[in-house]
Amino acid sequence: MSAGIIAAMESESVELVAVIDPGPPVRLAVSGDLDLATAEQFAAAIDEALATEPEQVILDLAGVAFIDSAGIKGMVKLANRCRLMGAALATINSSAQARRVLELTQLADLFDLR
Repeated sequence: MSAGIIAAMESESVELVAVIDPGPPVRLAVSGDLDLATAEQFAAAIDEALATEPEQVILDLAGVAFIDSAGIKGMVKLANRCRLMGAALATINSSAQARRVLELTQLADLFDLR
């Protein structure tokens, strides 16, 4: 798939948009909330991003406004899948909120925050 919107969901004030640039490296830019309401859309975006079994994945969190435990779970699944396929994972442009959540949960190192 060429770069474009893979998943979008709106419900009241909840929205998730994931844009995939097939790279290399594959870049998954997420904006909106990573939470229970958007977990399925995030999982679909991850599946699309990893479909070509890339050597490197860049997760761009610049537009992430909120992360809850379901969002963290999705991110950990992404990290685990990358590890299993031997793909390097780096996280860039973390919003202050995203960075704080990853640091408080002691997951910052797993995502190679840059």
